[in-house]
Amino acid sequence: MKKFILILTALLTLSVTAAAAKTVTIYSVDGSTREVAEGLVAMYCNSGWSTEPPVAMFTVDGRTTRVRADEVEEYKKVGWFVGAPITMYSADGRTITVSSDEVGVYENLGWFTGTPVTMYSADGRTITVSSDKIWDYRKIDWFPAPPVVMFSLDGRSMYVSGDEIDLYKSVGWLTEKPVEIFAADGRSMMVPQDQVETYKGLGWYSAKPVTMYSADGRTCVVSGDEIDLYKNLGWYTAPTVTLYSADGRSMLFSGDEVEKYKALGWFRQPPVRLYSSNSRSIYVSGDEVDAYLADNWSYNPPKYHNKMAVFVYHSVRRDPFPTSPDICVQPEEFEKQLQLLASGNSIGVFTSEFDSLNFNMNTYFALTIDDGYDDNYTTVFPLLKKYGIKATLFVVGEMIGKPGYLTPEQLKEMSDSGLVSIQSHTMTHEPLAENLMEIEEATYELGVSKQLIEGITGKTVDSLSYPNSSFDGAVAKVAENYYKFVFSDASYSAYDADDWYHIGRIYVGRSTTYELFRQYYETHCLV
Repeated sequence: MKKFILILTALLTLSVTAAAAKTVTIYSVDGSTREVAEGLVAMYCNSGWSTEPPVAMFTVDGRTTRVRADEVEEYKKVGWFVGAPITMYSADGRTITVSSDEVGVYENLGWFTGTPVTMYSADGRTITVSSDKIWDYRKIDWFPAPPVVMFSLDGRSMYVSGDEIDLYKSVGWLTEKPVEIFAADGRSMMVPQDQVETYKGLGWYSAKPVTMYSADGRTCVVSGDEIDLYKNLGWYTAPTVTLYSADGRSMLFSGDEVEKYKALGWFRQPPVRLYSSNSRSIYVSGDEVDAYLADNWSYNPPKYHNKMAVFVYHSVRRDPFPTSPDICVQPEEFEKQLQLLASGNSIGVFTSEFDSLNFNMNTYFALTIDDGYDDNYTTVFPLLKKYGIKATLFVVGEMIGKPGYLTPEQLKEMSDSGLVSIQSHTMTHEPLAENLMEIEEATYELGVSKQLIEGITGKTVDSLSYPNSSFDGAVAKVAENYYKFVFSDASYSAYDADDWYHIGRIYVGRSTTYELFRQYYETHCLV
């Protein structure tokens, strides 16, 4: 009895001491808690309690359990997870199961919480994303299939995912840009491209309709994109007008092109050739004749063409060109011709002096040499200086400085001598009429060559020689804007010498005998 009392007293003493000590919360694996004295914690932990809350752990087959915190690592080793297990996916098709609290770590390593899906941008880029985040990427313009532009009939367009095309088609969107079609009464509307032909069969047009006109007075309405087709069939975009050329031709033109063709040398009425008091001649439309007559132009030119001979040479050399030998005059024959000219009373002149000549008092001759071959400097120039005779050289702009042709330095020297005038033979020597040149091309041939030569000699270029005598009304009209005197290679009788824009010349070649040359000279200069 005494021993029992002693034990009870000890326990009561221990209890009182424990109650007076600091308490600690301890946890059981079933979730219950208890407050115990700090000194009793070890005893409780030895019997399954813990100072930390239990941890829920999970298996991949759906089981769960609670374990003490210090048992977590051991459970992990046998396939348990601290968080609910989640399957993650790699871009190359592998899978892995991880604890839910480790998802972020694995995402940083390139794993996905859903099946990886390739998404596409409108600018051609691709990106791989988790399938559970597709809609997040859709919101920032990524698509689960290569995007396609679709169009609405009211002019809108947008990108849609390639796997949604049929869906958008069902609500009126199109995979091809709609086409605007037009009615003859001015209406227009947008239709799908595959319906254009159907609407054309109902009287609509694929471009703004245009009224076209036939030469016999008929009209028809055609689509604007078919104008050229109908032009080729003889229709016009405006009521037709007959225009006339200086060489006697007439042609129908569209009324809206009249000014264009007038600039190219065509006339509203059959043209009439008129002459000025200083021997210029022009062609004017028949309805403008009275105005020119009132301004002192005349139907008849002054007559003095038998008082001047204009000769045209090309080359003076002993060895002729294989392809055109006759244009190469023998140097000895050329000198004999100069001797004849120097012995007479006729005056040698430059072409630029023609409008200042006194035909009542004198007769004249002009030596012109075309093409600008280098023998003009090596052979002709010394003989001109020997006999004191003037000559006009017509040179080709693009040939200056090329092998076999005159150099800028030679041209300058001859020009400065006072015996040689350098004038234009166009830029390329192309036949002007045969090429049916537009205004821009004719301006290059006639205008740029003039500027080039003036830049070399420092003197005015006012004379032009047509290559191969090739020109037409349009080219002649452009020539009048740049030159005072225009020459051809035609025989002297082919053109009226009183017209400074159509001056013919007497050809002198290797086959021209001295007697024939003397006959030319005496016919035109000895009166």
